[in-house]
Amino acid sequence: MASGAASRRPARHPSTPKTGPALARLAALLEDEQICRQPGLSLKALADRVGLPEYRLRRLIHEQLGYRNFNALLHHYRIKEACRQLRDPDLRRTPILTIALSVGYESVNTFNRGFLEIMNLTPSAYRSLQVADSAPKPE
Repeated sequence: MASGAASRRPARHPSTPKTGPALARLAALLEDEQICRQPGLSLKALADRVGLPEYRLRRLIHEQLGYRNFNALLHHYRIKEACRQLRDPDLRRTPILTIALSVGYESVNTFNRGFLEIMNLTPSAYRSLQVADSAPKPE
């Protein structure tokens, strides 16, 4: 990824015995099930899936994972997946709107704002850089 915040993983703090299983469940939901790609995902819905009250999930997201809030966590995982898709040569002709929708955004404007905030460039500029990097070099 570019040198923006999405390329840096938030600091992790050691888990306590109380948060260990919840943290593991949250990690599985985020990494394996890619729950962040679900449009309209709410803190409550995620808390229900993790098996925690909302306030404890909010605390875990902030204190254990180092995200500012739930929306920052969502943006991180969604933009991470969008970057993967934007780099994929097989998806080069896929519209950015389609990628935005596939990673869980309901609006291209929200996607563009989140992408710009995290990556410090627009999705189309990011894709152009990736295509330029993978293009055959003249000899």
